Amino acid sequence: MSLEKDSRIAESLVKSSAPEDRFVIRKMLALYMVIGMLIGICLVTLSAIKGISEWMSVLLLTAGTGVFSTALVGLVLDLSWSRVRAAAEREAMKPILEEFAAERGSLDREVEALKERISTSVQKTMQPFTELHENLQRATEKLSTVHERLVAFERLGLSNCHQSRAEALASFYKYAKESISSHGAKENLYPHERVCIASSSARGLIGYIDRNRSKEQEDWRQLVKENPGHFAFLLTHPAYAHLRQPAEERAPGAIELEILKTAVYLFYEVKMKAGDLRLYRGSPTVFAIRTGRHILLNPYPYGRMAMDTLCLEFEASEKTAFISDFFNMHFDHTWAFFDQSSMLVDGKPLVAGIGQFSDILDAFGDCTVLGNPRRLRLTKSQVEELDHFTRNHGEAADAESPFQKYLIEHKIVCSGDDEYQPLGDSGSTSLSGALALAAGHQAVAKADTLAASDA
Repeated sequence: MSLEKDSRIAESLVKSSAPEDRFVIRKMLALYMVIGMLIGICLVTLSAIKGISEWMSVLLLTAGTGVFSTALVGLVLDLSWSRVRAAAEREAMKPILEEFAAERGSLDREVEALKERISTSVQKTMQPFTELHENLQRATEKLSTVHERLVAFERLGLSNCHQSRAEALASFYKYAKESISSHGAKENLYPHERVCIASSSARGLIGYIDRNRSKEQEDWRQLVKENPGHFAFLLTHPAYAHLRQPAEERAPGAIELEILKTAVYLFYEVKMKAGDLRLYRGSPTVFAIRTGRHILLNPYPYGRMAMDTLCLEFEASEKTAFISDFFNMHFDHTWAFFDQSSMLVDGKPLVAGIGQFSDILDAFGDCTVLGNPRRLRLTKSQVEELDHFTRNHGEAADAESPFQKYLIEHKIVCSGDDEYQPLGDSGSTSLSGALALAAGHQAVAKADTLAASDA
């Protein structure tokens, strides 16, 4: 504040020494002096009036002459010395003004430097807060995105994901047991009350029937075997299984053989009927399980087996209608196509039930090469393996090679055979063929009789 005050004083001094200001001052001084001279003249004049006392006359004369002389001397001095005095004042003030200007310039530079340091310090101090603010903005945007995804997941009902089907089946085994326990010994369950499974061959669920399997697969197999009425299997019809063969890098006829073995096992050992086990004429798209409100989806990729890929776990509710609608269309709607004459593929039912062993034989007979209904896609060794499996797992233990007999009856050759030849000694074709054909009819008839009696 003192520096600012000194600055104002110095500026006023400089301004006071300006020519215009000096001219005004000189005029004012001259006016005062003239007035003084007039006053002196008046006093002297008054002292000469008759009738006043002597002492008053002396007093007026003395005062008049003193005022007049003083004003006159001041006027003369002002006229003679004003320029000298002004020049002297300017010279006296010049060092002071120069020093002040230098001090002011230095002070201005210090002020600017101080401003720069304060600005730099403020920027450095605010930088972490600026970065924090930017980070908070990015975090807010990410949280908004996460919130939107969480809302989408909630609407979809997505509750978990698994790297493979084996990992997911462990969780769904518990769900299946809970669902079965909740319905107890109730019979004739509706599809939505069962553990519904849409699969190609169910190998990923219950494992190879005649080979080693994992603990989870063994647990599932035992659960299915103990509670057949609580399950509904929709498998791929073996006639369409070859569509997955290149993608899964399987041998010709391997997937068909797998599905047929599963059908034989579920029909004979588990005692499933057409209301529990059905075949769908089409390439599989999504492996799916629904047990209670829990749903598992495992899409079939083009270039790999599905059970080694991503599985998504959902929990259905009133708010998650999307997943429920999907499963209803994927399983329930398709399951209801059974025995609907309007739902045909190549003139055959879209969904076929396994109510008798002959239904399995018919499905086996459809596994022929496209454009050649007399040539089977399975090799002779695969058919023999299927017959061996049936003898080991079927109740008709004395039935001899029902699948091979089916081929003889319908004059179908296996993959790799050049032409049709009945099984048996090639030198006695007619006799052995007739005997084999009769034995085949007897085996199939007996198997159907046993199935009917179980029903």
